[in-house]
Amino acid sequence: MNQIKSEKSSFVNHSKLTASTIKWFAIVCMLADHIGWGFFPVLSPIGVVLHILGRITAPCMCFFIAEGYMHTRNIKNYLLRLGIFAIIPWPCYTFFAKGQITFSFGSLGMIL
Repeated sequence: MNQIKSEKSSFVNHSKLTASTIKWFAIVCMLADHIGWGFFPVLSPIGVVLHILGRITAPCMCFFIAEGYMHTRNIKNYLLRLGIFAIIPWPCYTFFAKGQITFSFGSLGMIL
């Protein structure tokens, strides 16, 4: 009986969903979405499936933003880090979307 109990508790310990597992799942879903945008027509069946998978990413990342907010010691530094990591991919996104690197803030725009 003790052996059955230890096997059961061992299974429970190995089946936990960790933060790392959720992050990797979100990364794979985001990659699927980017592959859908880059290589398949938007309304094709495979494109739609890849975009649906990609939509799982946002709730996962919002969860981790909320977790980070709850566990941070300094809210200002946390928001600064979020802002920096939001600005870093901006040139890549605009180049992919428009074919040129642009920084636009409302009606003001600058092309590099």
